[in-house]
Amino acid sequence: MDKYEITNIQSEYKGRKIYRIKALQDFADVRKGDLGGWVMAERNLSQEGHCWIYDNAMAIDNAYVSENAQLRDKAKACNKASVRGHARILDHAKVLDRAEVFGKALMKHSAKVFETSKVSGLARLLDDCAVFGNAHIKGVTVLRGEDMVYNKQITRIRNGKEVKNVNNRRAFENI
Repeated sequence: MDKYEITNIQSEYKGRKIYRIKALQDFADVRKGDLGGWVMAERNLSQEGHCWIYDNAMAIDNAYVSENAQLRDKAKACNKASVRGHARILDHAKVLDRAEVFGKALMKHSAKVFETSKVSGLARLLDDCAVFGNAHIKGVTVLRGEDMVYNKQITRIRNGKEVKNVNNRRAFENI
């Protein structure tokens, strides 16, 4: 049995029609009849597991939310992004392009992951940080502020000034 349906409630986002989802059964903290966030089509949210798109969050284009992942608030998954596992994307955070967020990763505020980057494990991306290129952030890494990771290059920015720029794997684990 399907866990959700796409309703006739529609809106538009950057010229694309999007539709609100509605739960057809209870699962996790979602109750039958609850309205969820926005999708373009069923291809954006798995009918399996406890994954859900809440509030005004959206998964569009060919982005896919699966397993037990959550998009909340005004978070977005676009293009061919993948959000899975127990990942949580909150606030105004965005997963774009072919980026992947999985494991128990958490993205909050205006954090962004794009291009072919991956964020996994217990990684935490907060504030306005960005992960892009072919970077893979994993483990118990915390990025915040205006931190940027491009491929294996980490740049820490505080008060508009670069304070740390390193190229080693150990730095990923100790930030």
